[in-house]
Amino acid sequence: MARSLPRPGVPGGTGEGGRNRTPGPQALDGDRSDAVNKILVVLFVFLTGLGAVQADEPLRVGLLACRDVARTRAQWQPLAQYLQEALGGSVVVEAYGTPEMNAAVSAVALDVVITNPSHYSVLKARSAVSAPVATKVVREGEKALSSFGGVILGRADDPQITTLSDLVGKRVATPSVESLGSFQVQAFELLAAGVPIPQGEQILVTGMPHDRAVEALLEGRVDVAFVHTSEMEAMVAKGTLDPASVRVLHRQEEPFFPHATSTRLYPEWPVAVRPGLEADRARRLTVALLTLGEHTELAHALGIEGFTIPADYGPVEEVLHRMRAPPFDAPPFFSLADLWGRYRSAVVAVLVFCLLLGAAVGILEWQNKRVRQGRLRFSKLFEASPQPMLILVEDRFTECNAAALHVLGCRSKSEIVGRGPLDISPEIQPDGRPSRQIHEEIRQAALGGQSPCFEWVHARADGSPMITYVCINRIDLDLRPALVCVWHDITRSKALEAELQRSNTELEHFAHVASHDLRQPLRMVSSYLDLINRRLGPDATGEMRDFIDFALGGARRMDQLIVALLDYSRVGSLTTPRESIDLATVVREALENLRVATRESEARIDLGTPLPTVLGNRIDLVRLFQNLIGNAITYRQKTLSPVISVSGWNSGKEVVIEVTDNGIGIASEDQDRVFALFQRARTDEPREGTGLGLAVCKKIMTRHGGRITVRSQPGRGSTFVLSFPKGAGG
Repeated sequence: MARSLPRPGVPGGTGEGGRNRTPGPQALDGDRSDAVNKILVVLFVFLTGLGAVQADEPLRVGLLACRDVARTRAQWQPLAQYLQEALGGSVVVEAYGTPEMNAAVSAVALDVVITNPSHYSVLKARSAVSAPVATKVVREGEKALSSFGGVILGRADDPQITTLSDLVGKRVATPSVESLGSFQVQAFELLAAGVPIPQGEQILVTGMPHDRAVEALLEGRVDVAFVHTSEMEAMVAKGTLDPASVRVLHRQEEPFFPHATSTRLYPEWPVAVRPGLEADRARRLTVALLTLGEHTELAHALGIEGFTIPADYGPVEEVLHRMRAPPFDAPPFFSLADLWGRYRSAVVAVLVFCLLLGAAVGILEWQNKRVRQGRLRFSKLFEASPQPMLILVEDRFTECNAAALHVLGCRSKSEIVGRGPLDISPEIQPDGRPSRQIHEEIRQAALGGQSPCFEWVHARADGSPMITYVCINRIDLDLRPALVCVWHDITRSKALEAELQRSNTELEHFAHVASHDLRQPLRMVSSYLDLINRRLGPDATGEMRDFIDFALGGARRMDQLIVALLDYSRVGSLTTPRESIDLATVVREALENLRVATRESEARIDLGTPLPTVLGNRIDLVRLFQNLIGNAITYRQKTLSPVISVSGWNSGKEVVIEVTDNGIGIASEDQDRVFALFQRARTDEPREGTGLGLAVCKKIMTRHGGRITVRSQPGRGSTFVLSFPKGAGG
């Protein structure tokens, strides 16, 4: 308690005649000695007076009154008399309500405070009191207790509430939500168990005494009651509560605690002194309080057992802190250093998340920019493309370019956008199939990831037919599948193709008729020459016989040439549908036709591993291999028997067949022209042949969608390479 002490005066005066005397050295030493003595006297008087003031100043003890202030003050007056005798000085004991005690402590009007643990934590947070010097001990029956807890009571006949987890959403009765033992410690247990604390209308505040909360429980107005330890036992002792009617939830085993409790135990009321209280007085006060229990009558008069050494009030502060109760009801101040020190991992995680989020946003923006640029480029290419292009979404045209409008004969996009492919197509396509059926097959294939290309007949705006070659590809447009259709107007090309086919057919027919008509007079010439030769018999001169032989030989060669022309014209003229052909069977049939030539030339034919199959015309393929093997026999070397091998395999998108011989070979400058009509390889001596065999082979391969080439060196044989498209092969 702040005090104002009188300041000691400094003695003055100089002695008789001193005002006009000049002191010598001895006089000066004497004056110094007198001054020191005077200072010591002043210090002694000051210290003595200070001790007297302290001894005369009363020790003021403040006691928190839970109910009636006057009654509490009267009950605790014996403590004042006891402390006066123990301390040898005046002691004043006063009872206060909570607001009045707060004011007295703030005014430094109290030296000692005896209050409940919650209120002590508030005063401690304000630095108004120091650490406790003692803890109150109460008597419960035969037990002396320095701790307490809280009880959670439920009705014994309520099977739905047996554990803390059953309290979610239930109503609670309590004397006061600000009471440590009657609400806060129970709520702390709920939080520890992960159960939400009751709020608002879920709480019924009954006020004191605790009996009211228990009565509300038994009457069914609430589901559970929160009360202080010993209150249930007190009601049972008074006969106001049947112990069988209630159930203690979350019961704790405390072997040295005589009452039922649902929470851990917390220390009883502390005794604390103000900061700055003289250490000697605080020490003597502590001794007096700790020995008060020896005075049984005094302790009982105060309603307690006595005082014990100070307990740890950290658990009380933990409850208040978790409950956000005073003095922890204000938001705590956190500096950046505190935040970093306490939540370093979380801060790092948040920073990393922000960086990743920023990076993701940046990447997404970059990708969106690329998408926008891509769409812009696509739009420009789409509009500027000379090829008709249309976009199909859900079987409806949503966009088309200027080329598409032009080829359809439309003036604006509104004439085509919103319509479907079937709206501008005939019901039946040229192959006889319904347009709807073909369209659905193609659409499903395109949506499935394929890129079909096909011929299709559309109708222009004026109703005229238009033949197009259509290629379709799938794209994703605004998160929806779309089809990009590219058209090629082949109406004129198909007309020219039909005209060319008609011309070729006429030419083939002409060649066939002409060849047939030429053979008839040629046979007559040959017959009459043969008749003349027989009539002359031995009378014919040598020169005449030579003339007749030359004429007959020319007629035979002419007939062979006409037959070859007929064969050439027949290639591809057969309307027999193509089928899967085993090339090994075809080669064996060709060899059967060449049996005589093979035997006479002593040729050896080697067939490699099983030959592939191709889709084609069997008669044309037999003619193909018959010509190639026949040429190999015809153009053999004189000193060697022909060795001919036929092999084949699947290679990528093609079926490859090789026919290799050991004949005279073909010069490099002749390798291209040997496939032309009436062209033969140049040899050292005349060879049989019409110059049409390889031309027929080339025409057959072309008709089958393939090609024929040759690798050869003079004197080292030749290899003819046949390449069939894989779609036609097996």
